[in-house]
Amino acid sequence: MAGYQFHHLESYARVAGAGKAGGHSIYTIAAEAERQEGACDHVPSPQPPTLLYGCMPSEAAQQAAVWAEHAKDSRGHALRKDGLCLGAGVITWPSERSPEEWEAYRDSSISWLLAKHGNRLLSVVEHHDEPHKHIHYYLIPQAGERFDVLHPGRAAAAAAKAAGAKKGDQNKAYKDAMRQWQADFHREVSAHHGLTRLGPQRRRLTRAEWKAEQGEAERQAAEAARLARSTELVDLQRENLAQATALTEARAERLAQDRRALQEIIQQAQRESAVRAKQIRAQASAAFQSSIDSRRRREEWQRQRPGLTSSPPTGLTYAQIERRRELAAWWNWLEDPADIRRRSVEASRQGREALRQIEERLRQAREAERRADAQAREVQERLAGLKPLQIFEKTRLASELQAAEKALAEAKAEQKRLAVDEKKLLSACPAEVVAKYQHSQEAEREKALAELLRREAQEIEGERRREEAEAKARGERRAMRPAPKPKKPGGWEPPRP
Repeated sequence: MAGYQFHHLESYARVAGAGKAGGHSIYTIAAEAERQEGACDHVPSPQPPTLLYGCMPSEAAQQAAVWAEHAKDSRGHALRKDGLCLGAGVITWPSERSPEEWEAYRDSSISWLLAKHGNRLLSVVEHHDEPHKHIHYYLIPQAGERFDVLHPGRAAAAAAKAAGAKKGDQNKAYKDAMRQWQADFHREVSAHHGLTRLGPQRRRLTRAEWKAEQGEAERQAAEAARLARSTELVDLQRENLAQATALTEARAERLAQDRRALQEIIQQAQRESAVRAKQIRAQASAAFQSSIDSRRRREEWQRQRPGLTSSPPTGLTYAQIERRRELAAWWNWLEDPADIRRRSVEASRQGREALRQIEERLRQAREAERRADAQAREVQERLAGLKPLQIFEKTRLASELQAAEKALAEAKAEQKRLAVDEKKLLSACPAEVVAKYQHSQEAEREKALAELLRREAQEIEGERRREEAEAKARGERRAMRPAPKPKKPGGWEPPRP
């Protein structure tokens, strides 16, 4: 059975517009492709996809979002949230064909995508949990490009619109470009694997006509493969003959040197890429593990905190209870995100110095405000005590009052500016730096708590040993006492209380 070609291209935005792309965005379509939980209810038994090229769909969606943040629309404005930024395509293989044929068709399709889109192709994945074998691929434009570069139909419609064509002509240009796109893919890929351009229902063929066309497609594919092999042999013979007659020994040596240099460059690039990828994986793994450890420490702290503050275990001494409360109070700042961010900035020398300068300037501004306010109050009191005819003195004091109020306003404005500068300085600290500092301090808190419990255990054990030693000493003293003398018969005994 030959089967027919199925190749579909869709466009998505960061936020799905009303009625667009089936309500999908770049994030939901990537989640569906990766078979994330709750994102592919149409598949009975979802399985993770196989990555064939580039990165995973979720990473492609993130890169598309980054491109959209810097992209402009046709009017030069920033791209809207529902502006298209990711091209997603699917290529399907008939279920009745063999897996070996599918692998050849799949590889030919990926080669075609690379030749057509180059670096715009970010990801190709294959699904194995649906009846028809198929691949999904994802495209984004390069920096400075419009989204239409990915979609031949949209590019044709945009060109028609720029030429002043009406809406109907724009739609016709869109459909013609997409038909040509399907025809190009069929001519360059599908025809070589025995697939027809269209199915029987689309062209209203009878079963006999469809069977005949499938057979003809398979025959043409086999003939094309034979001709391709023959052409490759002829080309190879011609190339060998041309090299034997035209190339000189010097040129061959030069080409060999260039080839070696290129191989060294490629190998160096591969090594650097592998090292960088390893570093990224290690950093991501470390960050993930730190996050897990941080959550565990916070849960453990919340579990043990009541025993440190409100309801310590019975049997502890007053000093032990006070040490527990002091430890809990000392680490209270770890519950405040703002305090964590400030302390993470203070942990660096430059951040600590910048905060010190801001605090010093704030202190000076508050002192200037206090002096100006005191001066203004003093001048107002003196004005209130002047007699009506002391006009010159009133004028002089009014000037002093105006200067004091101006100084007071400037001091308050300076405090506001410094508060804004401090807020900017704290917000500029990267989130990963704050998280790293928080995780390190949570680890220190865990060590401090462990040390406190170890010290309590030692004190309790020491108290137990001391009591045992005292009990043993008391027993030894009782054993060393002389035995009481026997009483004479008939003697008088004092009454027992």
